[in-house]
Amino acid sequence: MTISKNSNSPKASALVGDSNGDVKEASLLIFDLKAEKGRVKVTDVAATFAGNATTSAAYLYSGSTLIASASISAGKTTFADLSDVYVEKDQTRSFTIKADYTGASTNLATSTATVLTTTGATKDITAENDLGDAVYAPTATIASDIQNVTSVSPVLTLVSSSATYTGPSFSGASGTLKGTFVFDVTAKGGANWFFSTSTFDFLAVRSTGATQAATSTTYLQPSNITVDAGTYKLAQDGTARFTVDMTVLSNEVAASDYYSFKLSNIDWGTSTAVANDITYLDTTVWTTPSVYVQQ
Repeated sequence: MTISKNSNSPKASALVGDSNGDVKEASLLIFDLKAEKGRVKVTDVAATFAGNATTSAAYLYSGSTLIASASISAGKTTFADLSDVYVEKDQTRSFTIKADYTGASTNLATSTATVLTTTGATKDITAENDLGDAVYAPTATIASDIQNVTSVSPVLTLVSSSATYTGPSFSGASGTLKGTFVFDVTAKGGANWFFSTSTFDFLAVRSTGATQAATSTTYLQPSNITVDAGTYKLAQDGTARFTVDMTVLSNEVAASDYYSFKLSNIDWGTSTAVANDITYLDTTVWTTPSVYVQQ
């Protein structure tokens, strides 16, 4: 039996509570179990929760089917004595760990879930074969991305990203590296949300990891966004789709190399005095493909 983190496991984001500060069944971690030598019966699954967010209950799903629920004590939960949970030979089955949270406030609180596999007593996956013999997965630690529990925050969803390089049209001219991001922003937990018209910080990233600011950035203003005191205004629970283009000229980069763009920060607030940052975005998600730039 092997275990791995599913590629669709949730990325770092905000979990916004309701009017009571509660978050219900937030998805934290998706992991896969694969049976290789024969059918495997999974009898127990445990997980460890870390962070300063207050968890109140945990849930184990397979696809959309609830398998078990359990309380959380001292950051640990165990889904014990599972009934008829099998992984067939040469098949992979996905499991999702979800959690409830209470006490969400304007201050961000973090949360992660971790599943540990080992041959020792500390293992989080207990399984057996059809003969009743214990089956172990190789030692591994499958950890969720950090989720940020709060009562107020924009929630961002990336729709698409792309990058192109156009060479110079004549000798002595510069080529142009262009990136495009399309993403949705939903205003959660506040009457109105405000974003500076220069709110989104995009960086060009060289293959070495070195970064530089985009030379120019242009926004296609969503139809349901208004401008107030130099900021974009989005009504509570509204969703706006932004299309943002950014460019860097080839004579502005350090050297010929592969480059991409990433979104590194968003400034937002509940008034036109935007003063809050979103810096927890997963840059493996909020990035464009790399393209070669000839200086």
